Amino acid sequence: MPPKYFKLDEIKKHNKPGDTWFIVDHKVYDVSQFAEDHPGGPDPLYAVAGGDASNGFKAIGHSDSAKEELEKKAIGEVHPDDIAKLVPSFQGTQSNTGGIAIVFVLLAAIAVAILRSLFS
Repeated sequence: MPPKYFKLDEIKKHNKPGDTWFIVDHKVYDVSQFAEDHPGGPDPLYAVAGGDASNGFKAIGHSDSAKEELEKKAIGEVHPDDIAKLVPSFQGTQSNTGGIAIVFVLLAAIAVAILRSLFS
């Protein structure tokens, strides 16, 4: 069965709690039902919702089981016409935009962990 393709304009619309999609390595994932169960809390997922999370996902160093869980959420791929519009991932040349996104995701995850420890 051929993959289902999504244009970036469509992916960008899914950027909020309850409607959370993102991209990792040109694949599109719907994590809407998983966000609240994410071990790092939902905020890191919401921070990248509607966009390309490739660099952040790789920077965190997710386990094999996390990668397998993510694959279960795959709903398609970025349309070939839009792939060139994505920020290159760690496998290619990085830009400052990708670095900023990684820092933001990491800071959000740290903030969530601190808040959880304070209110536990």
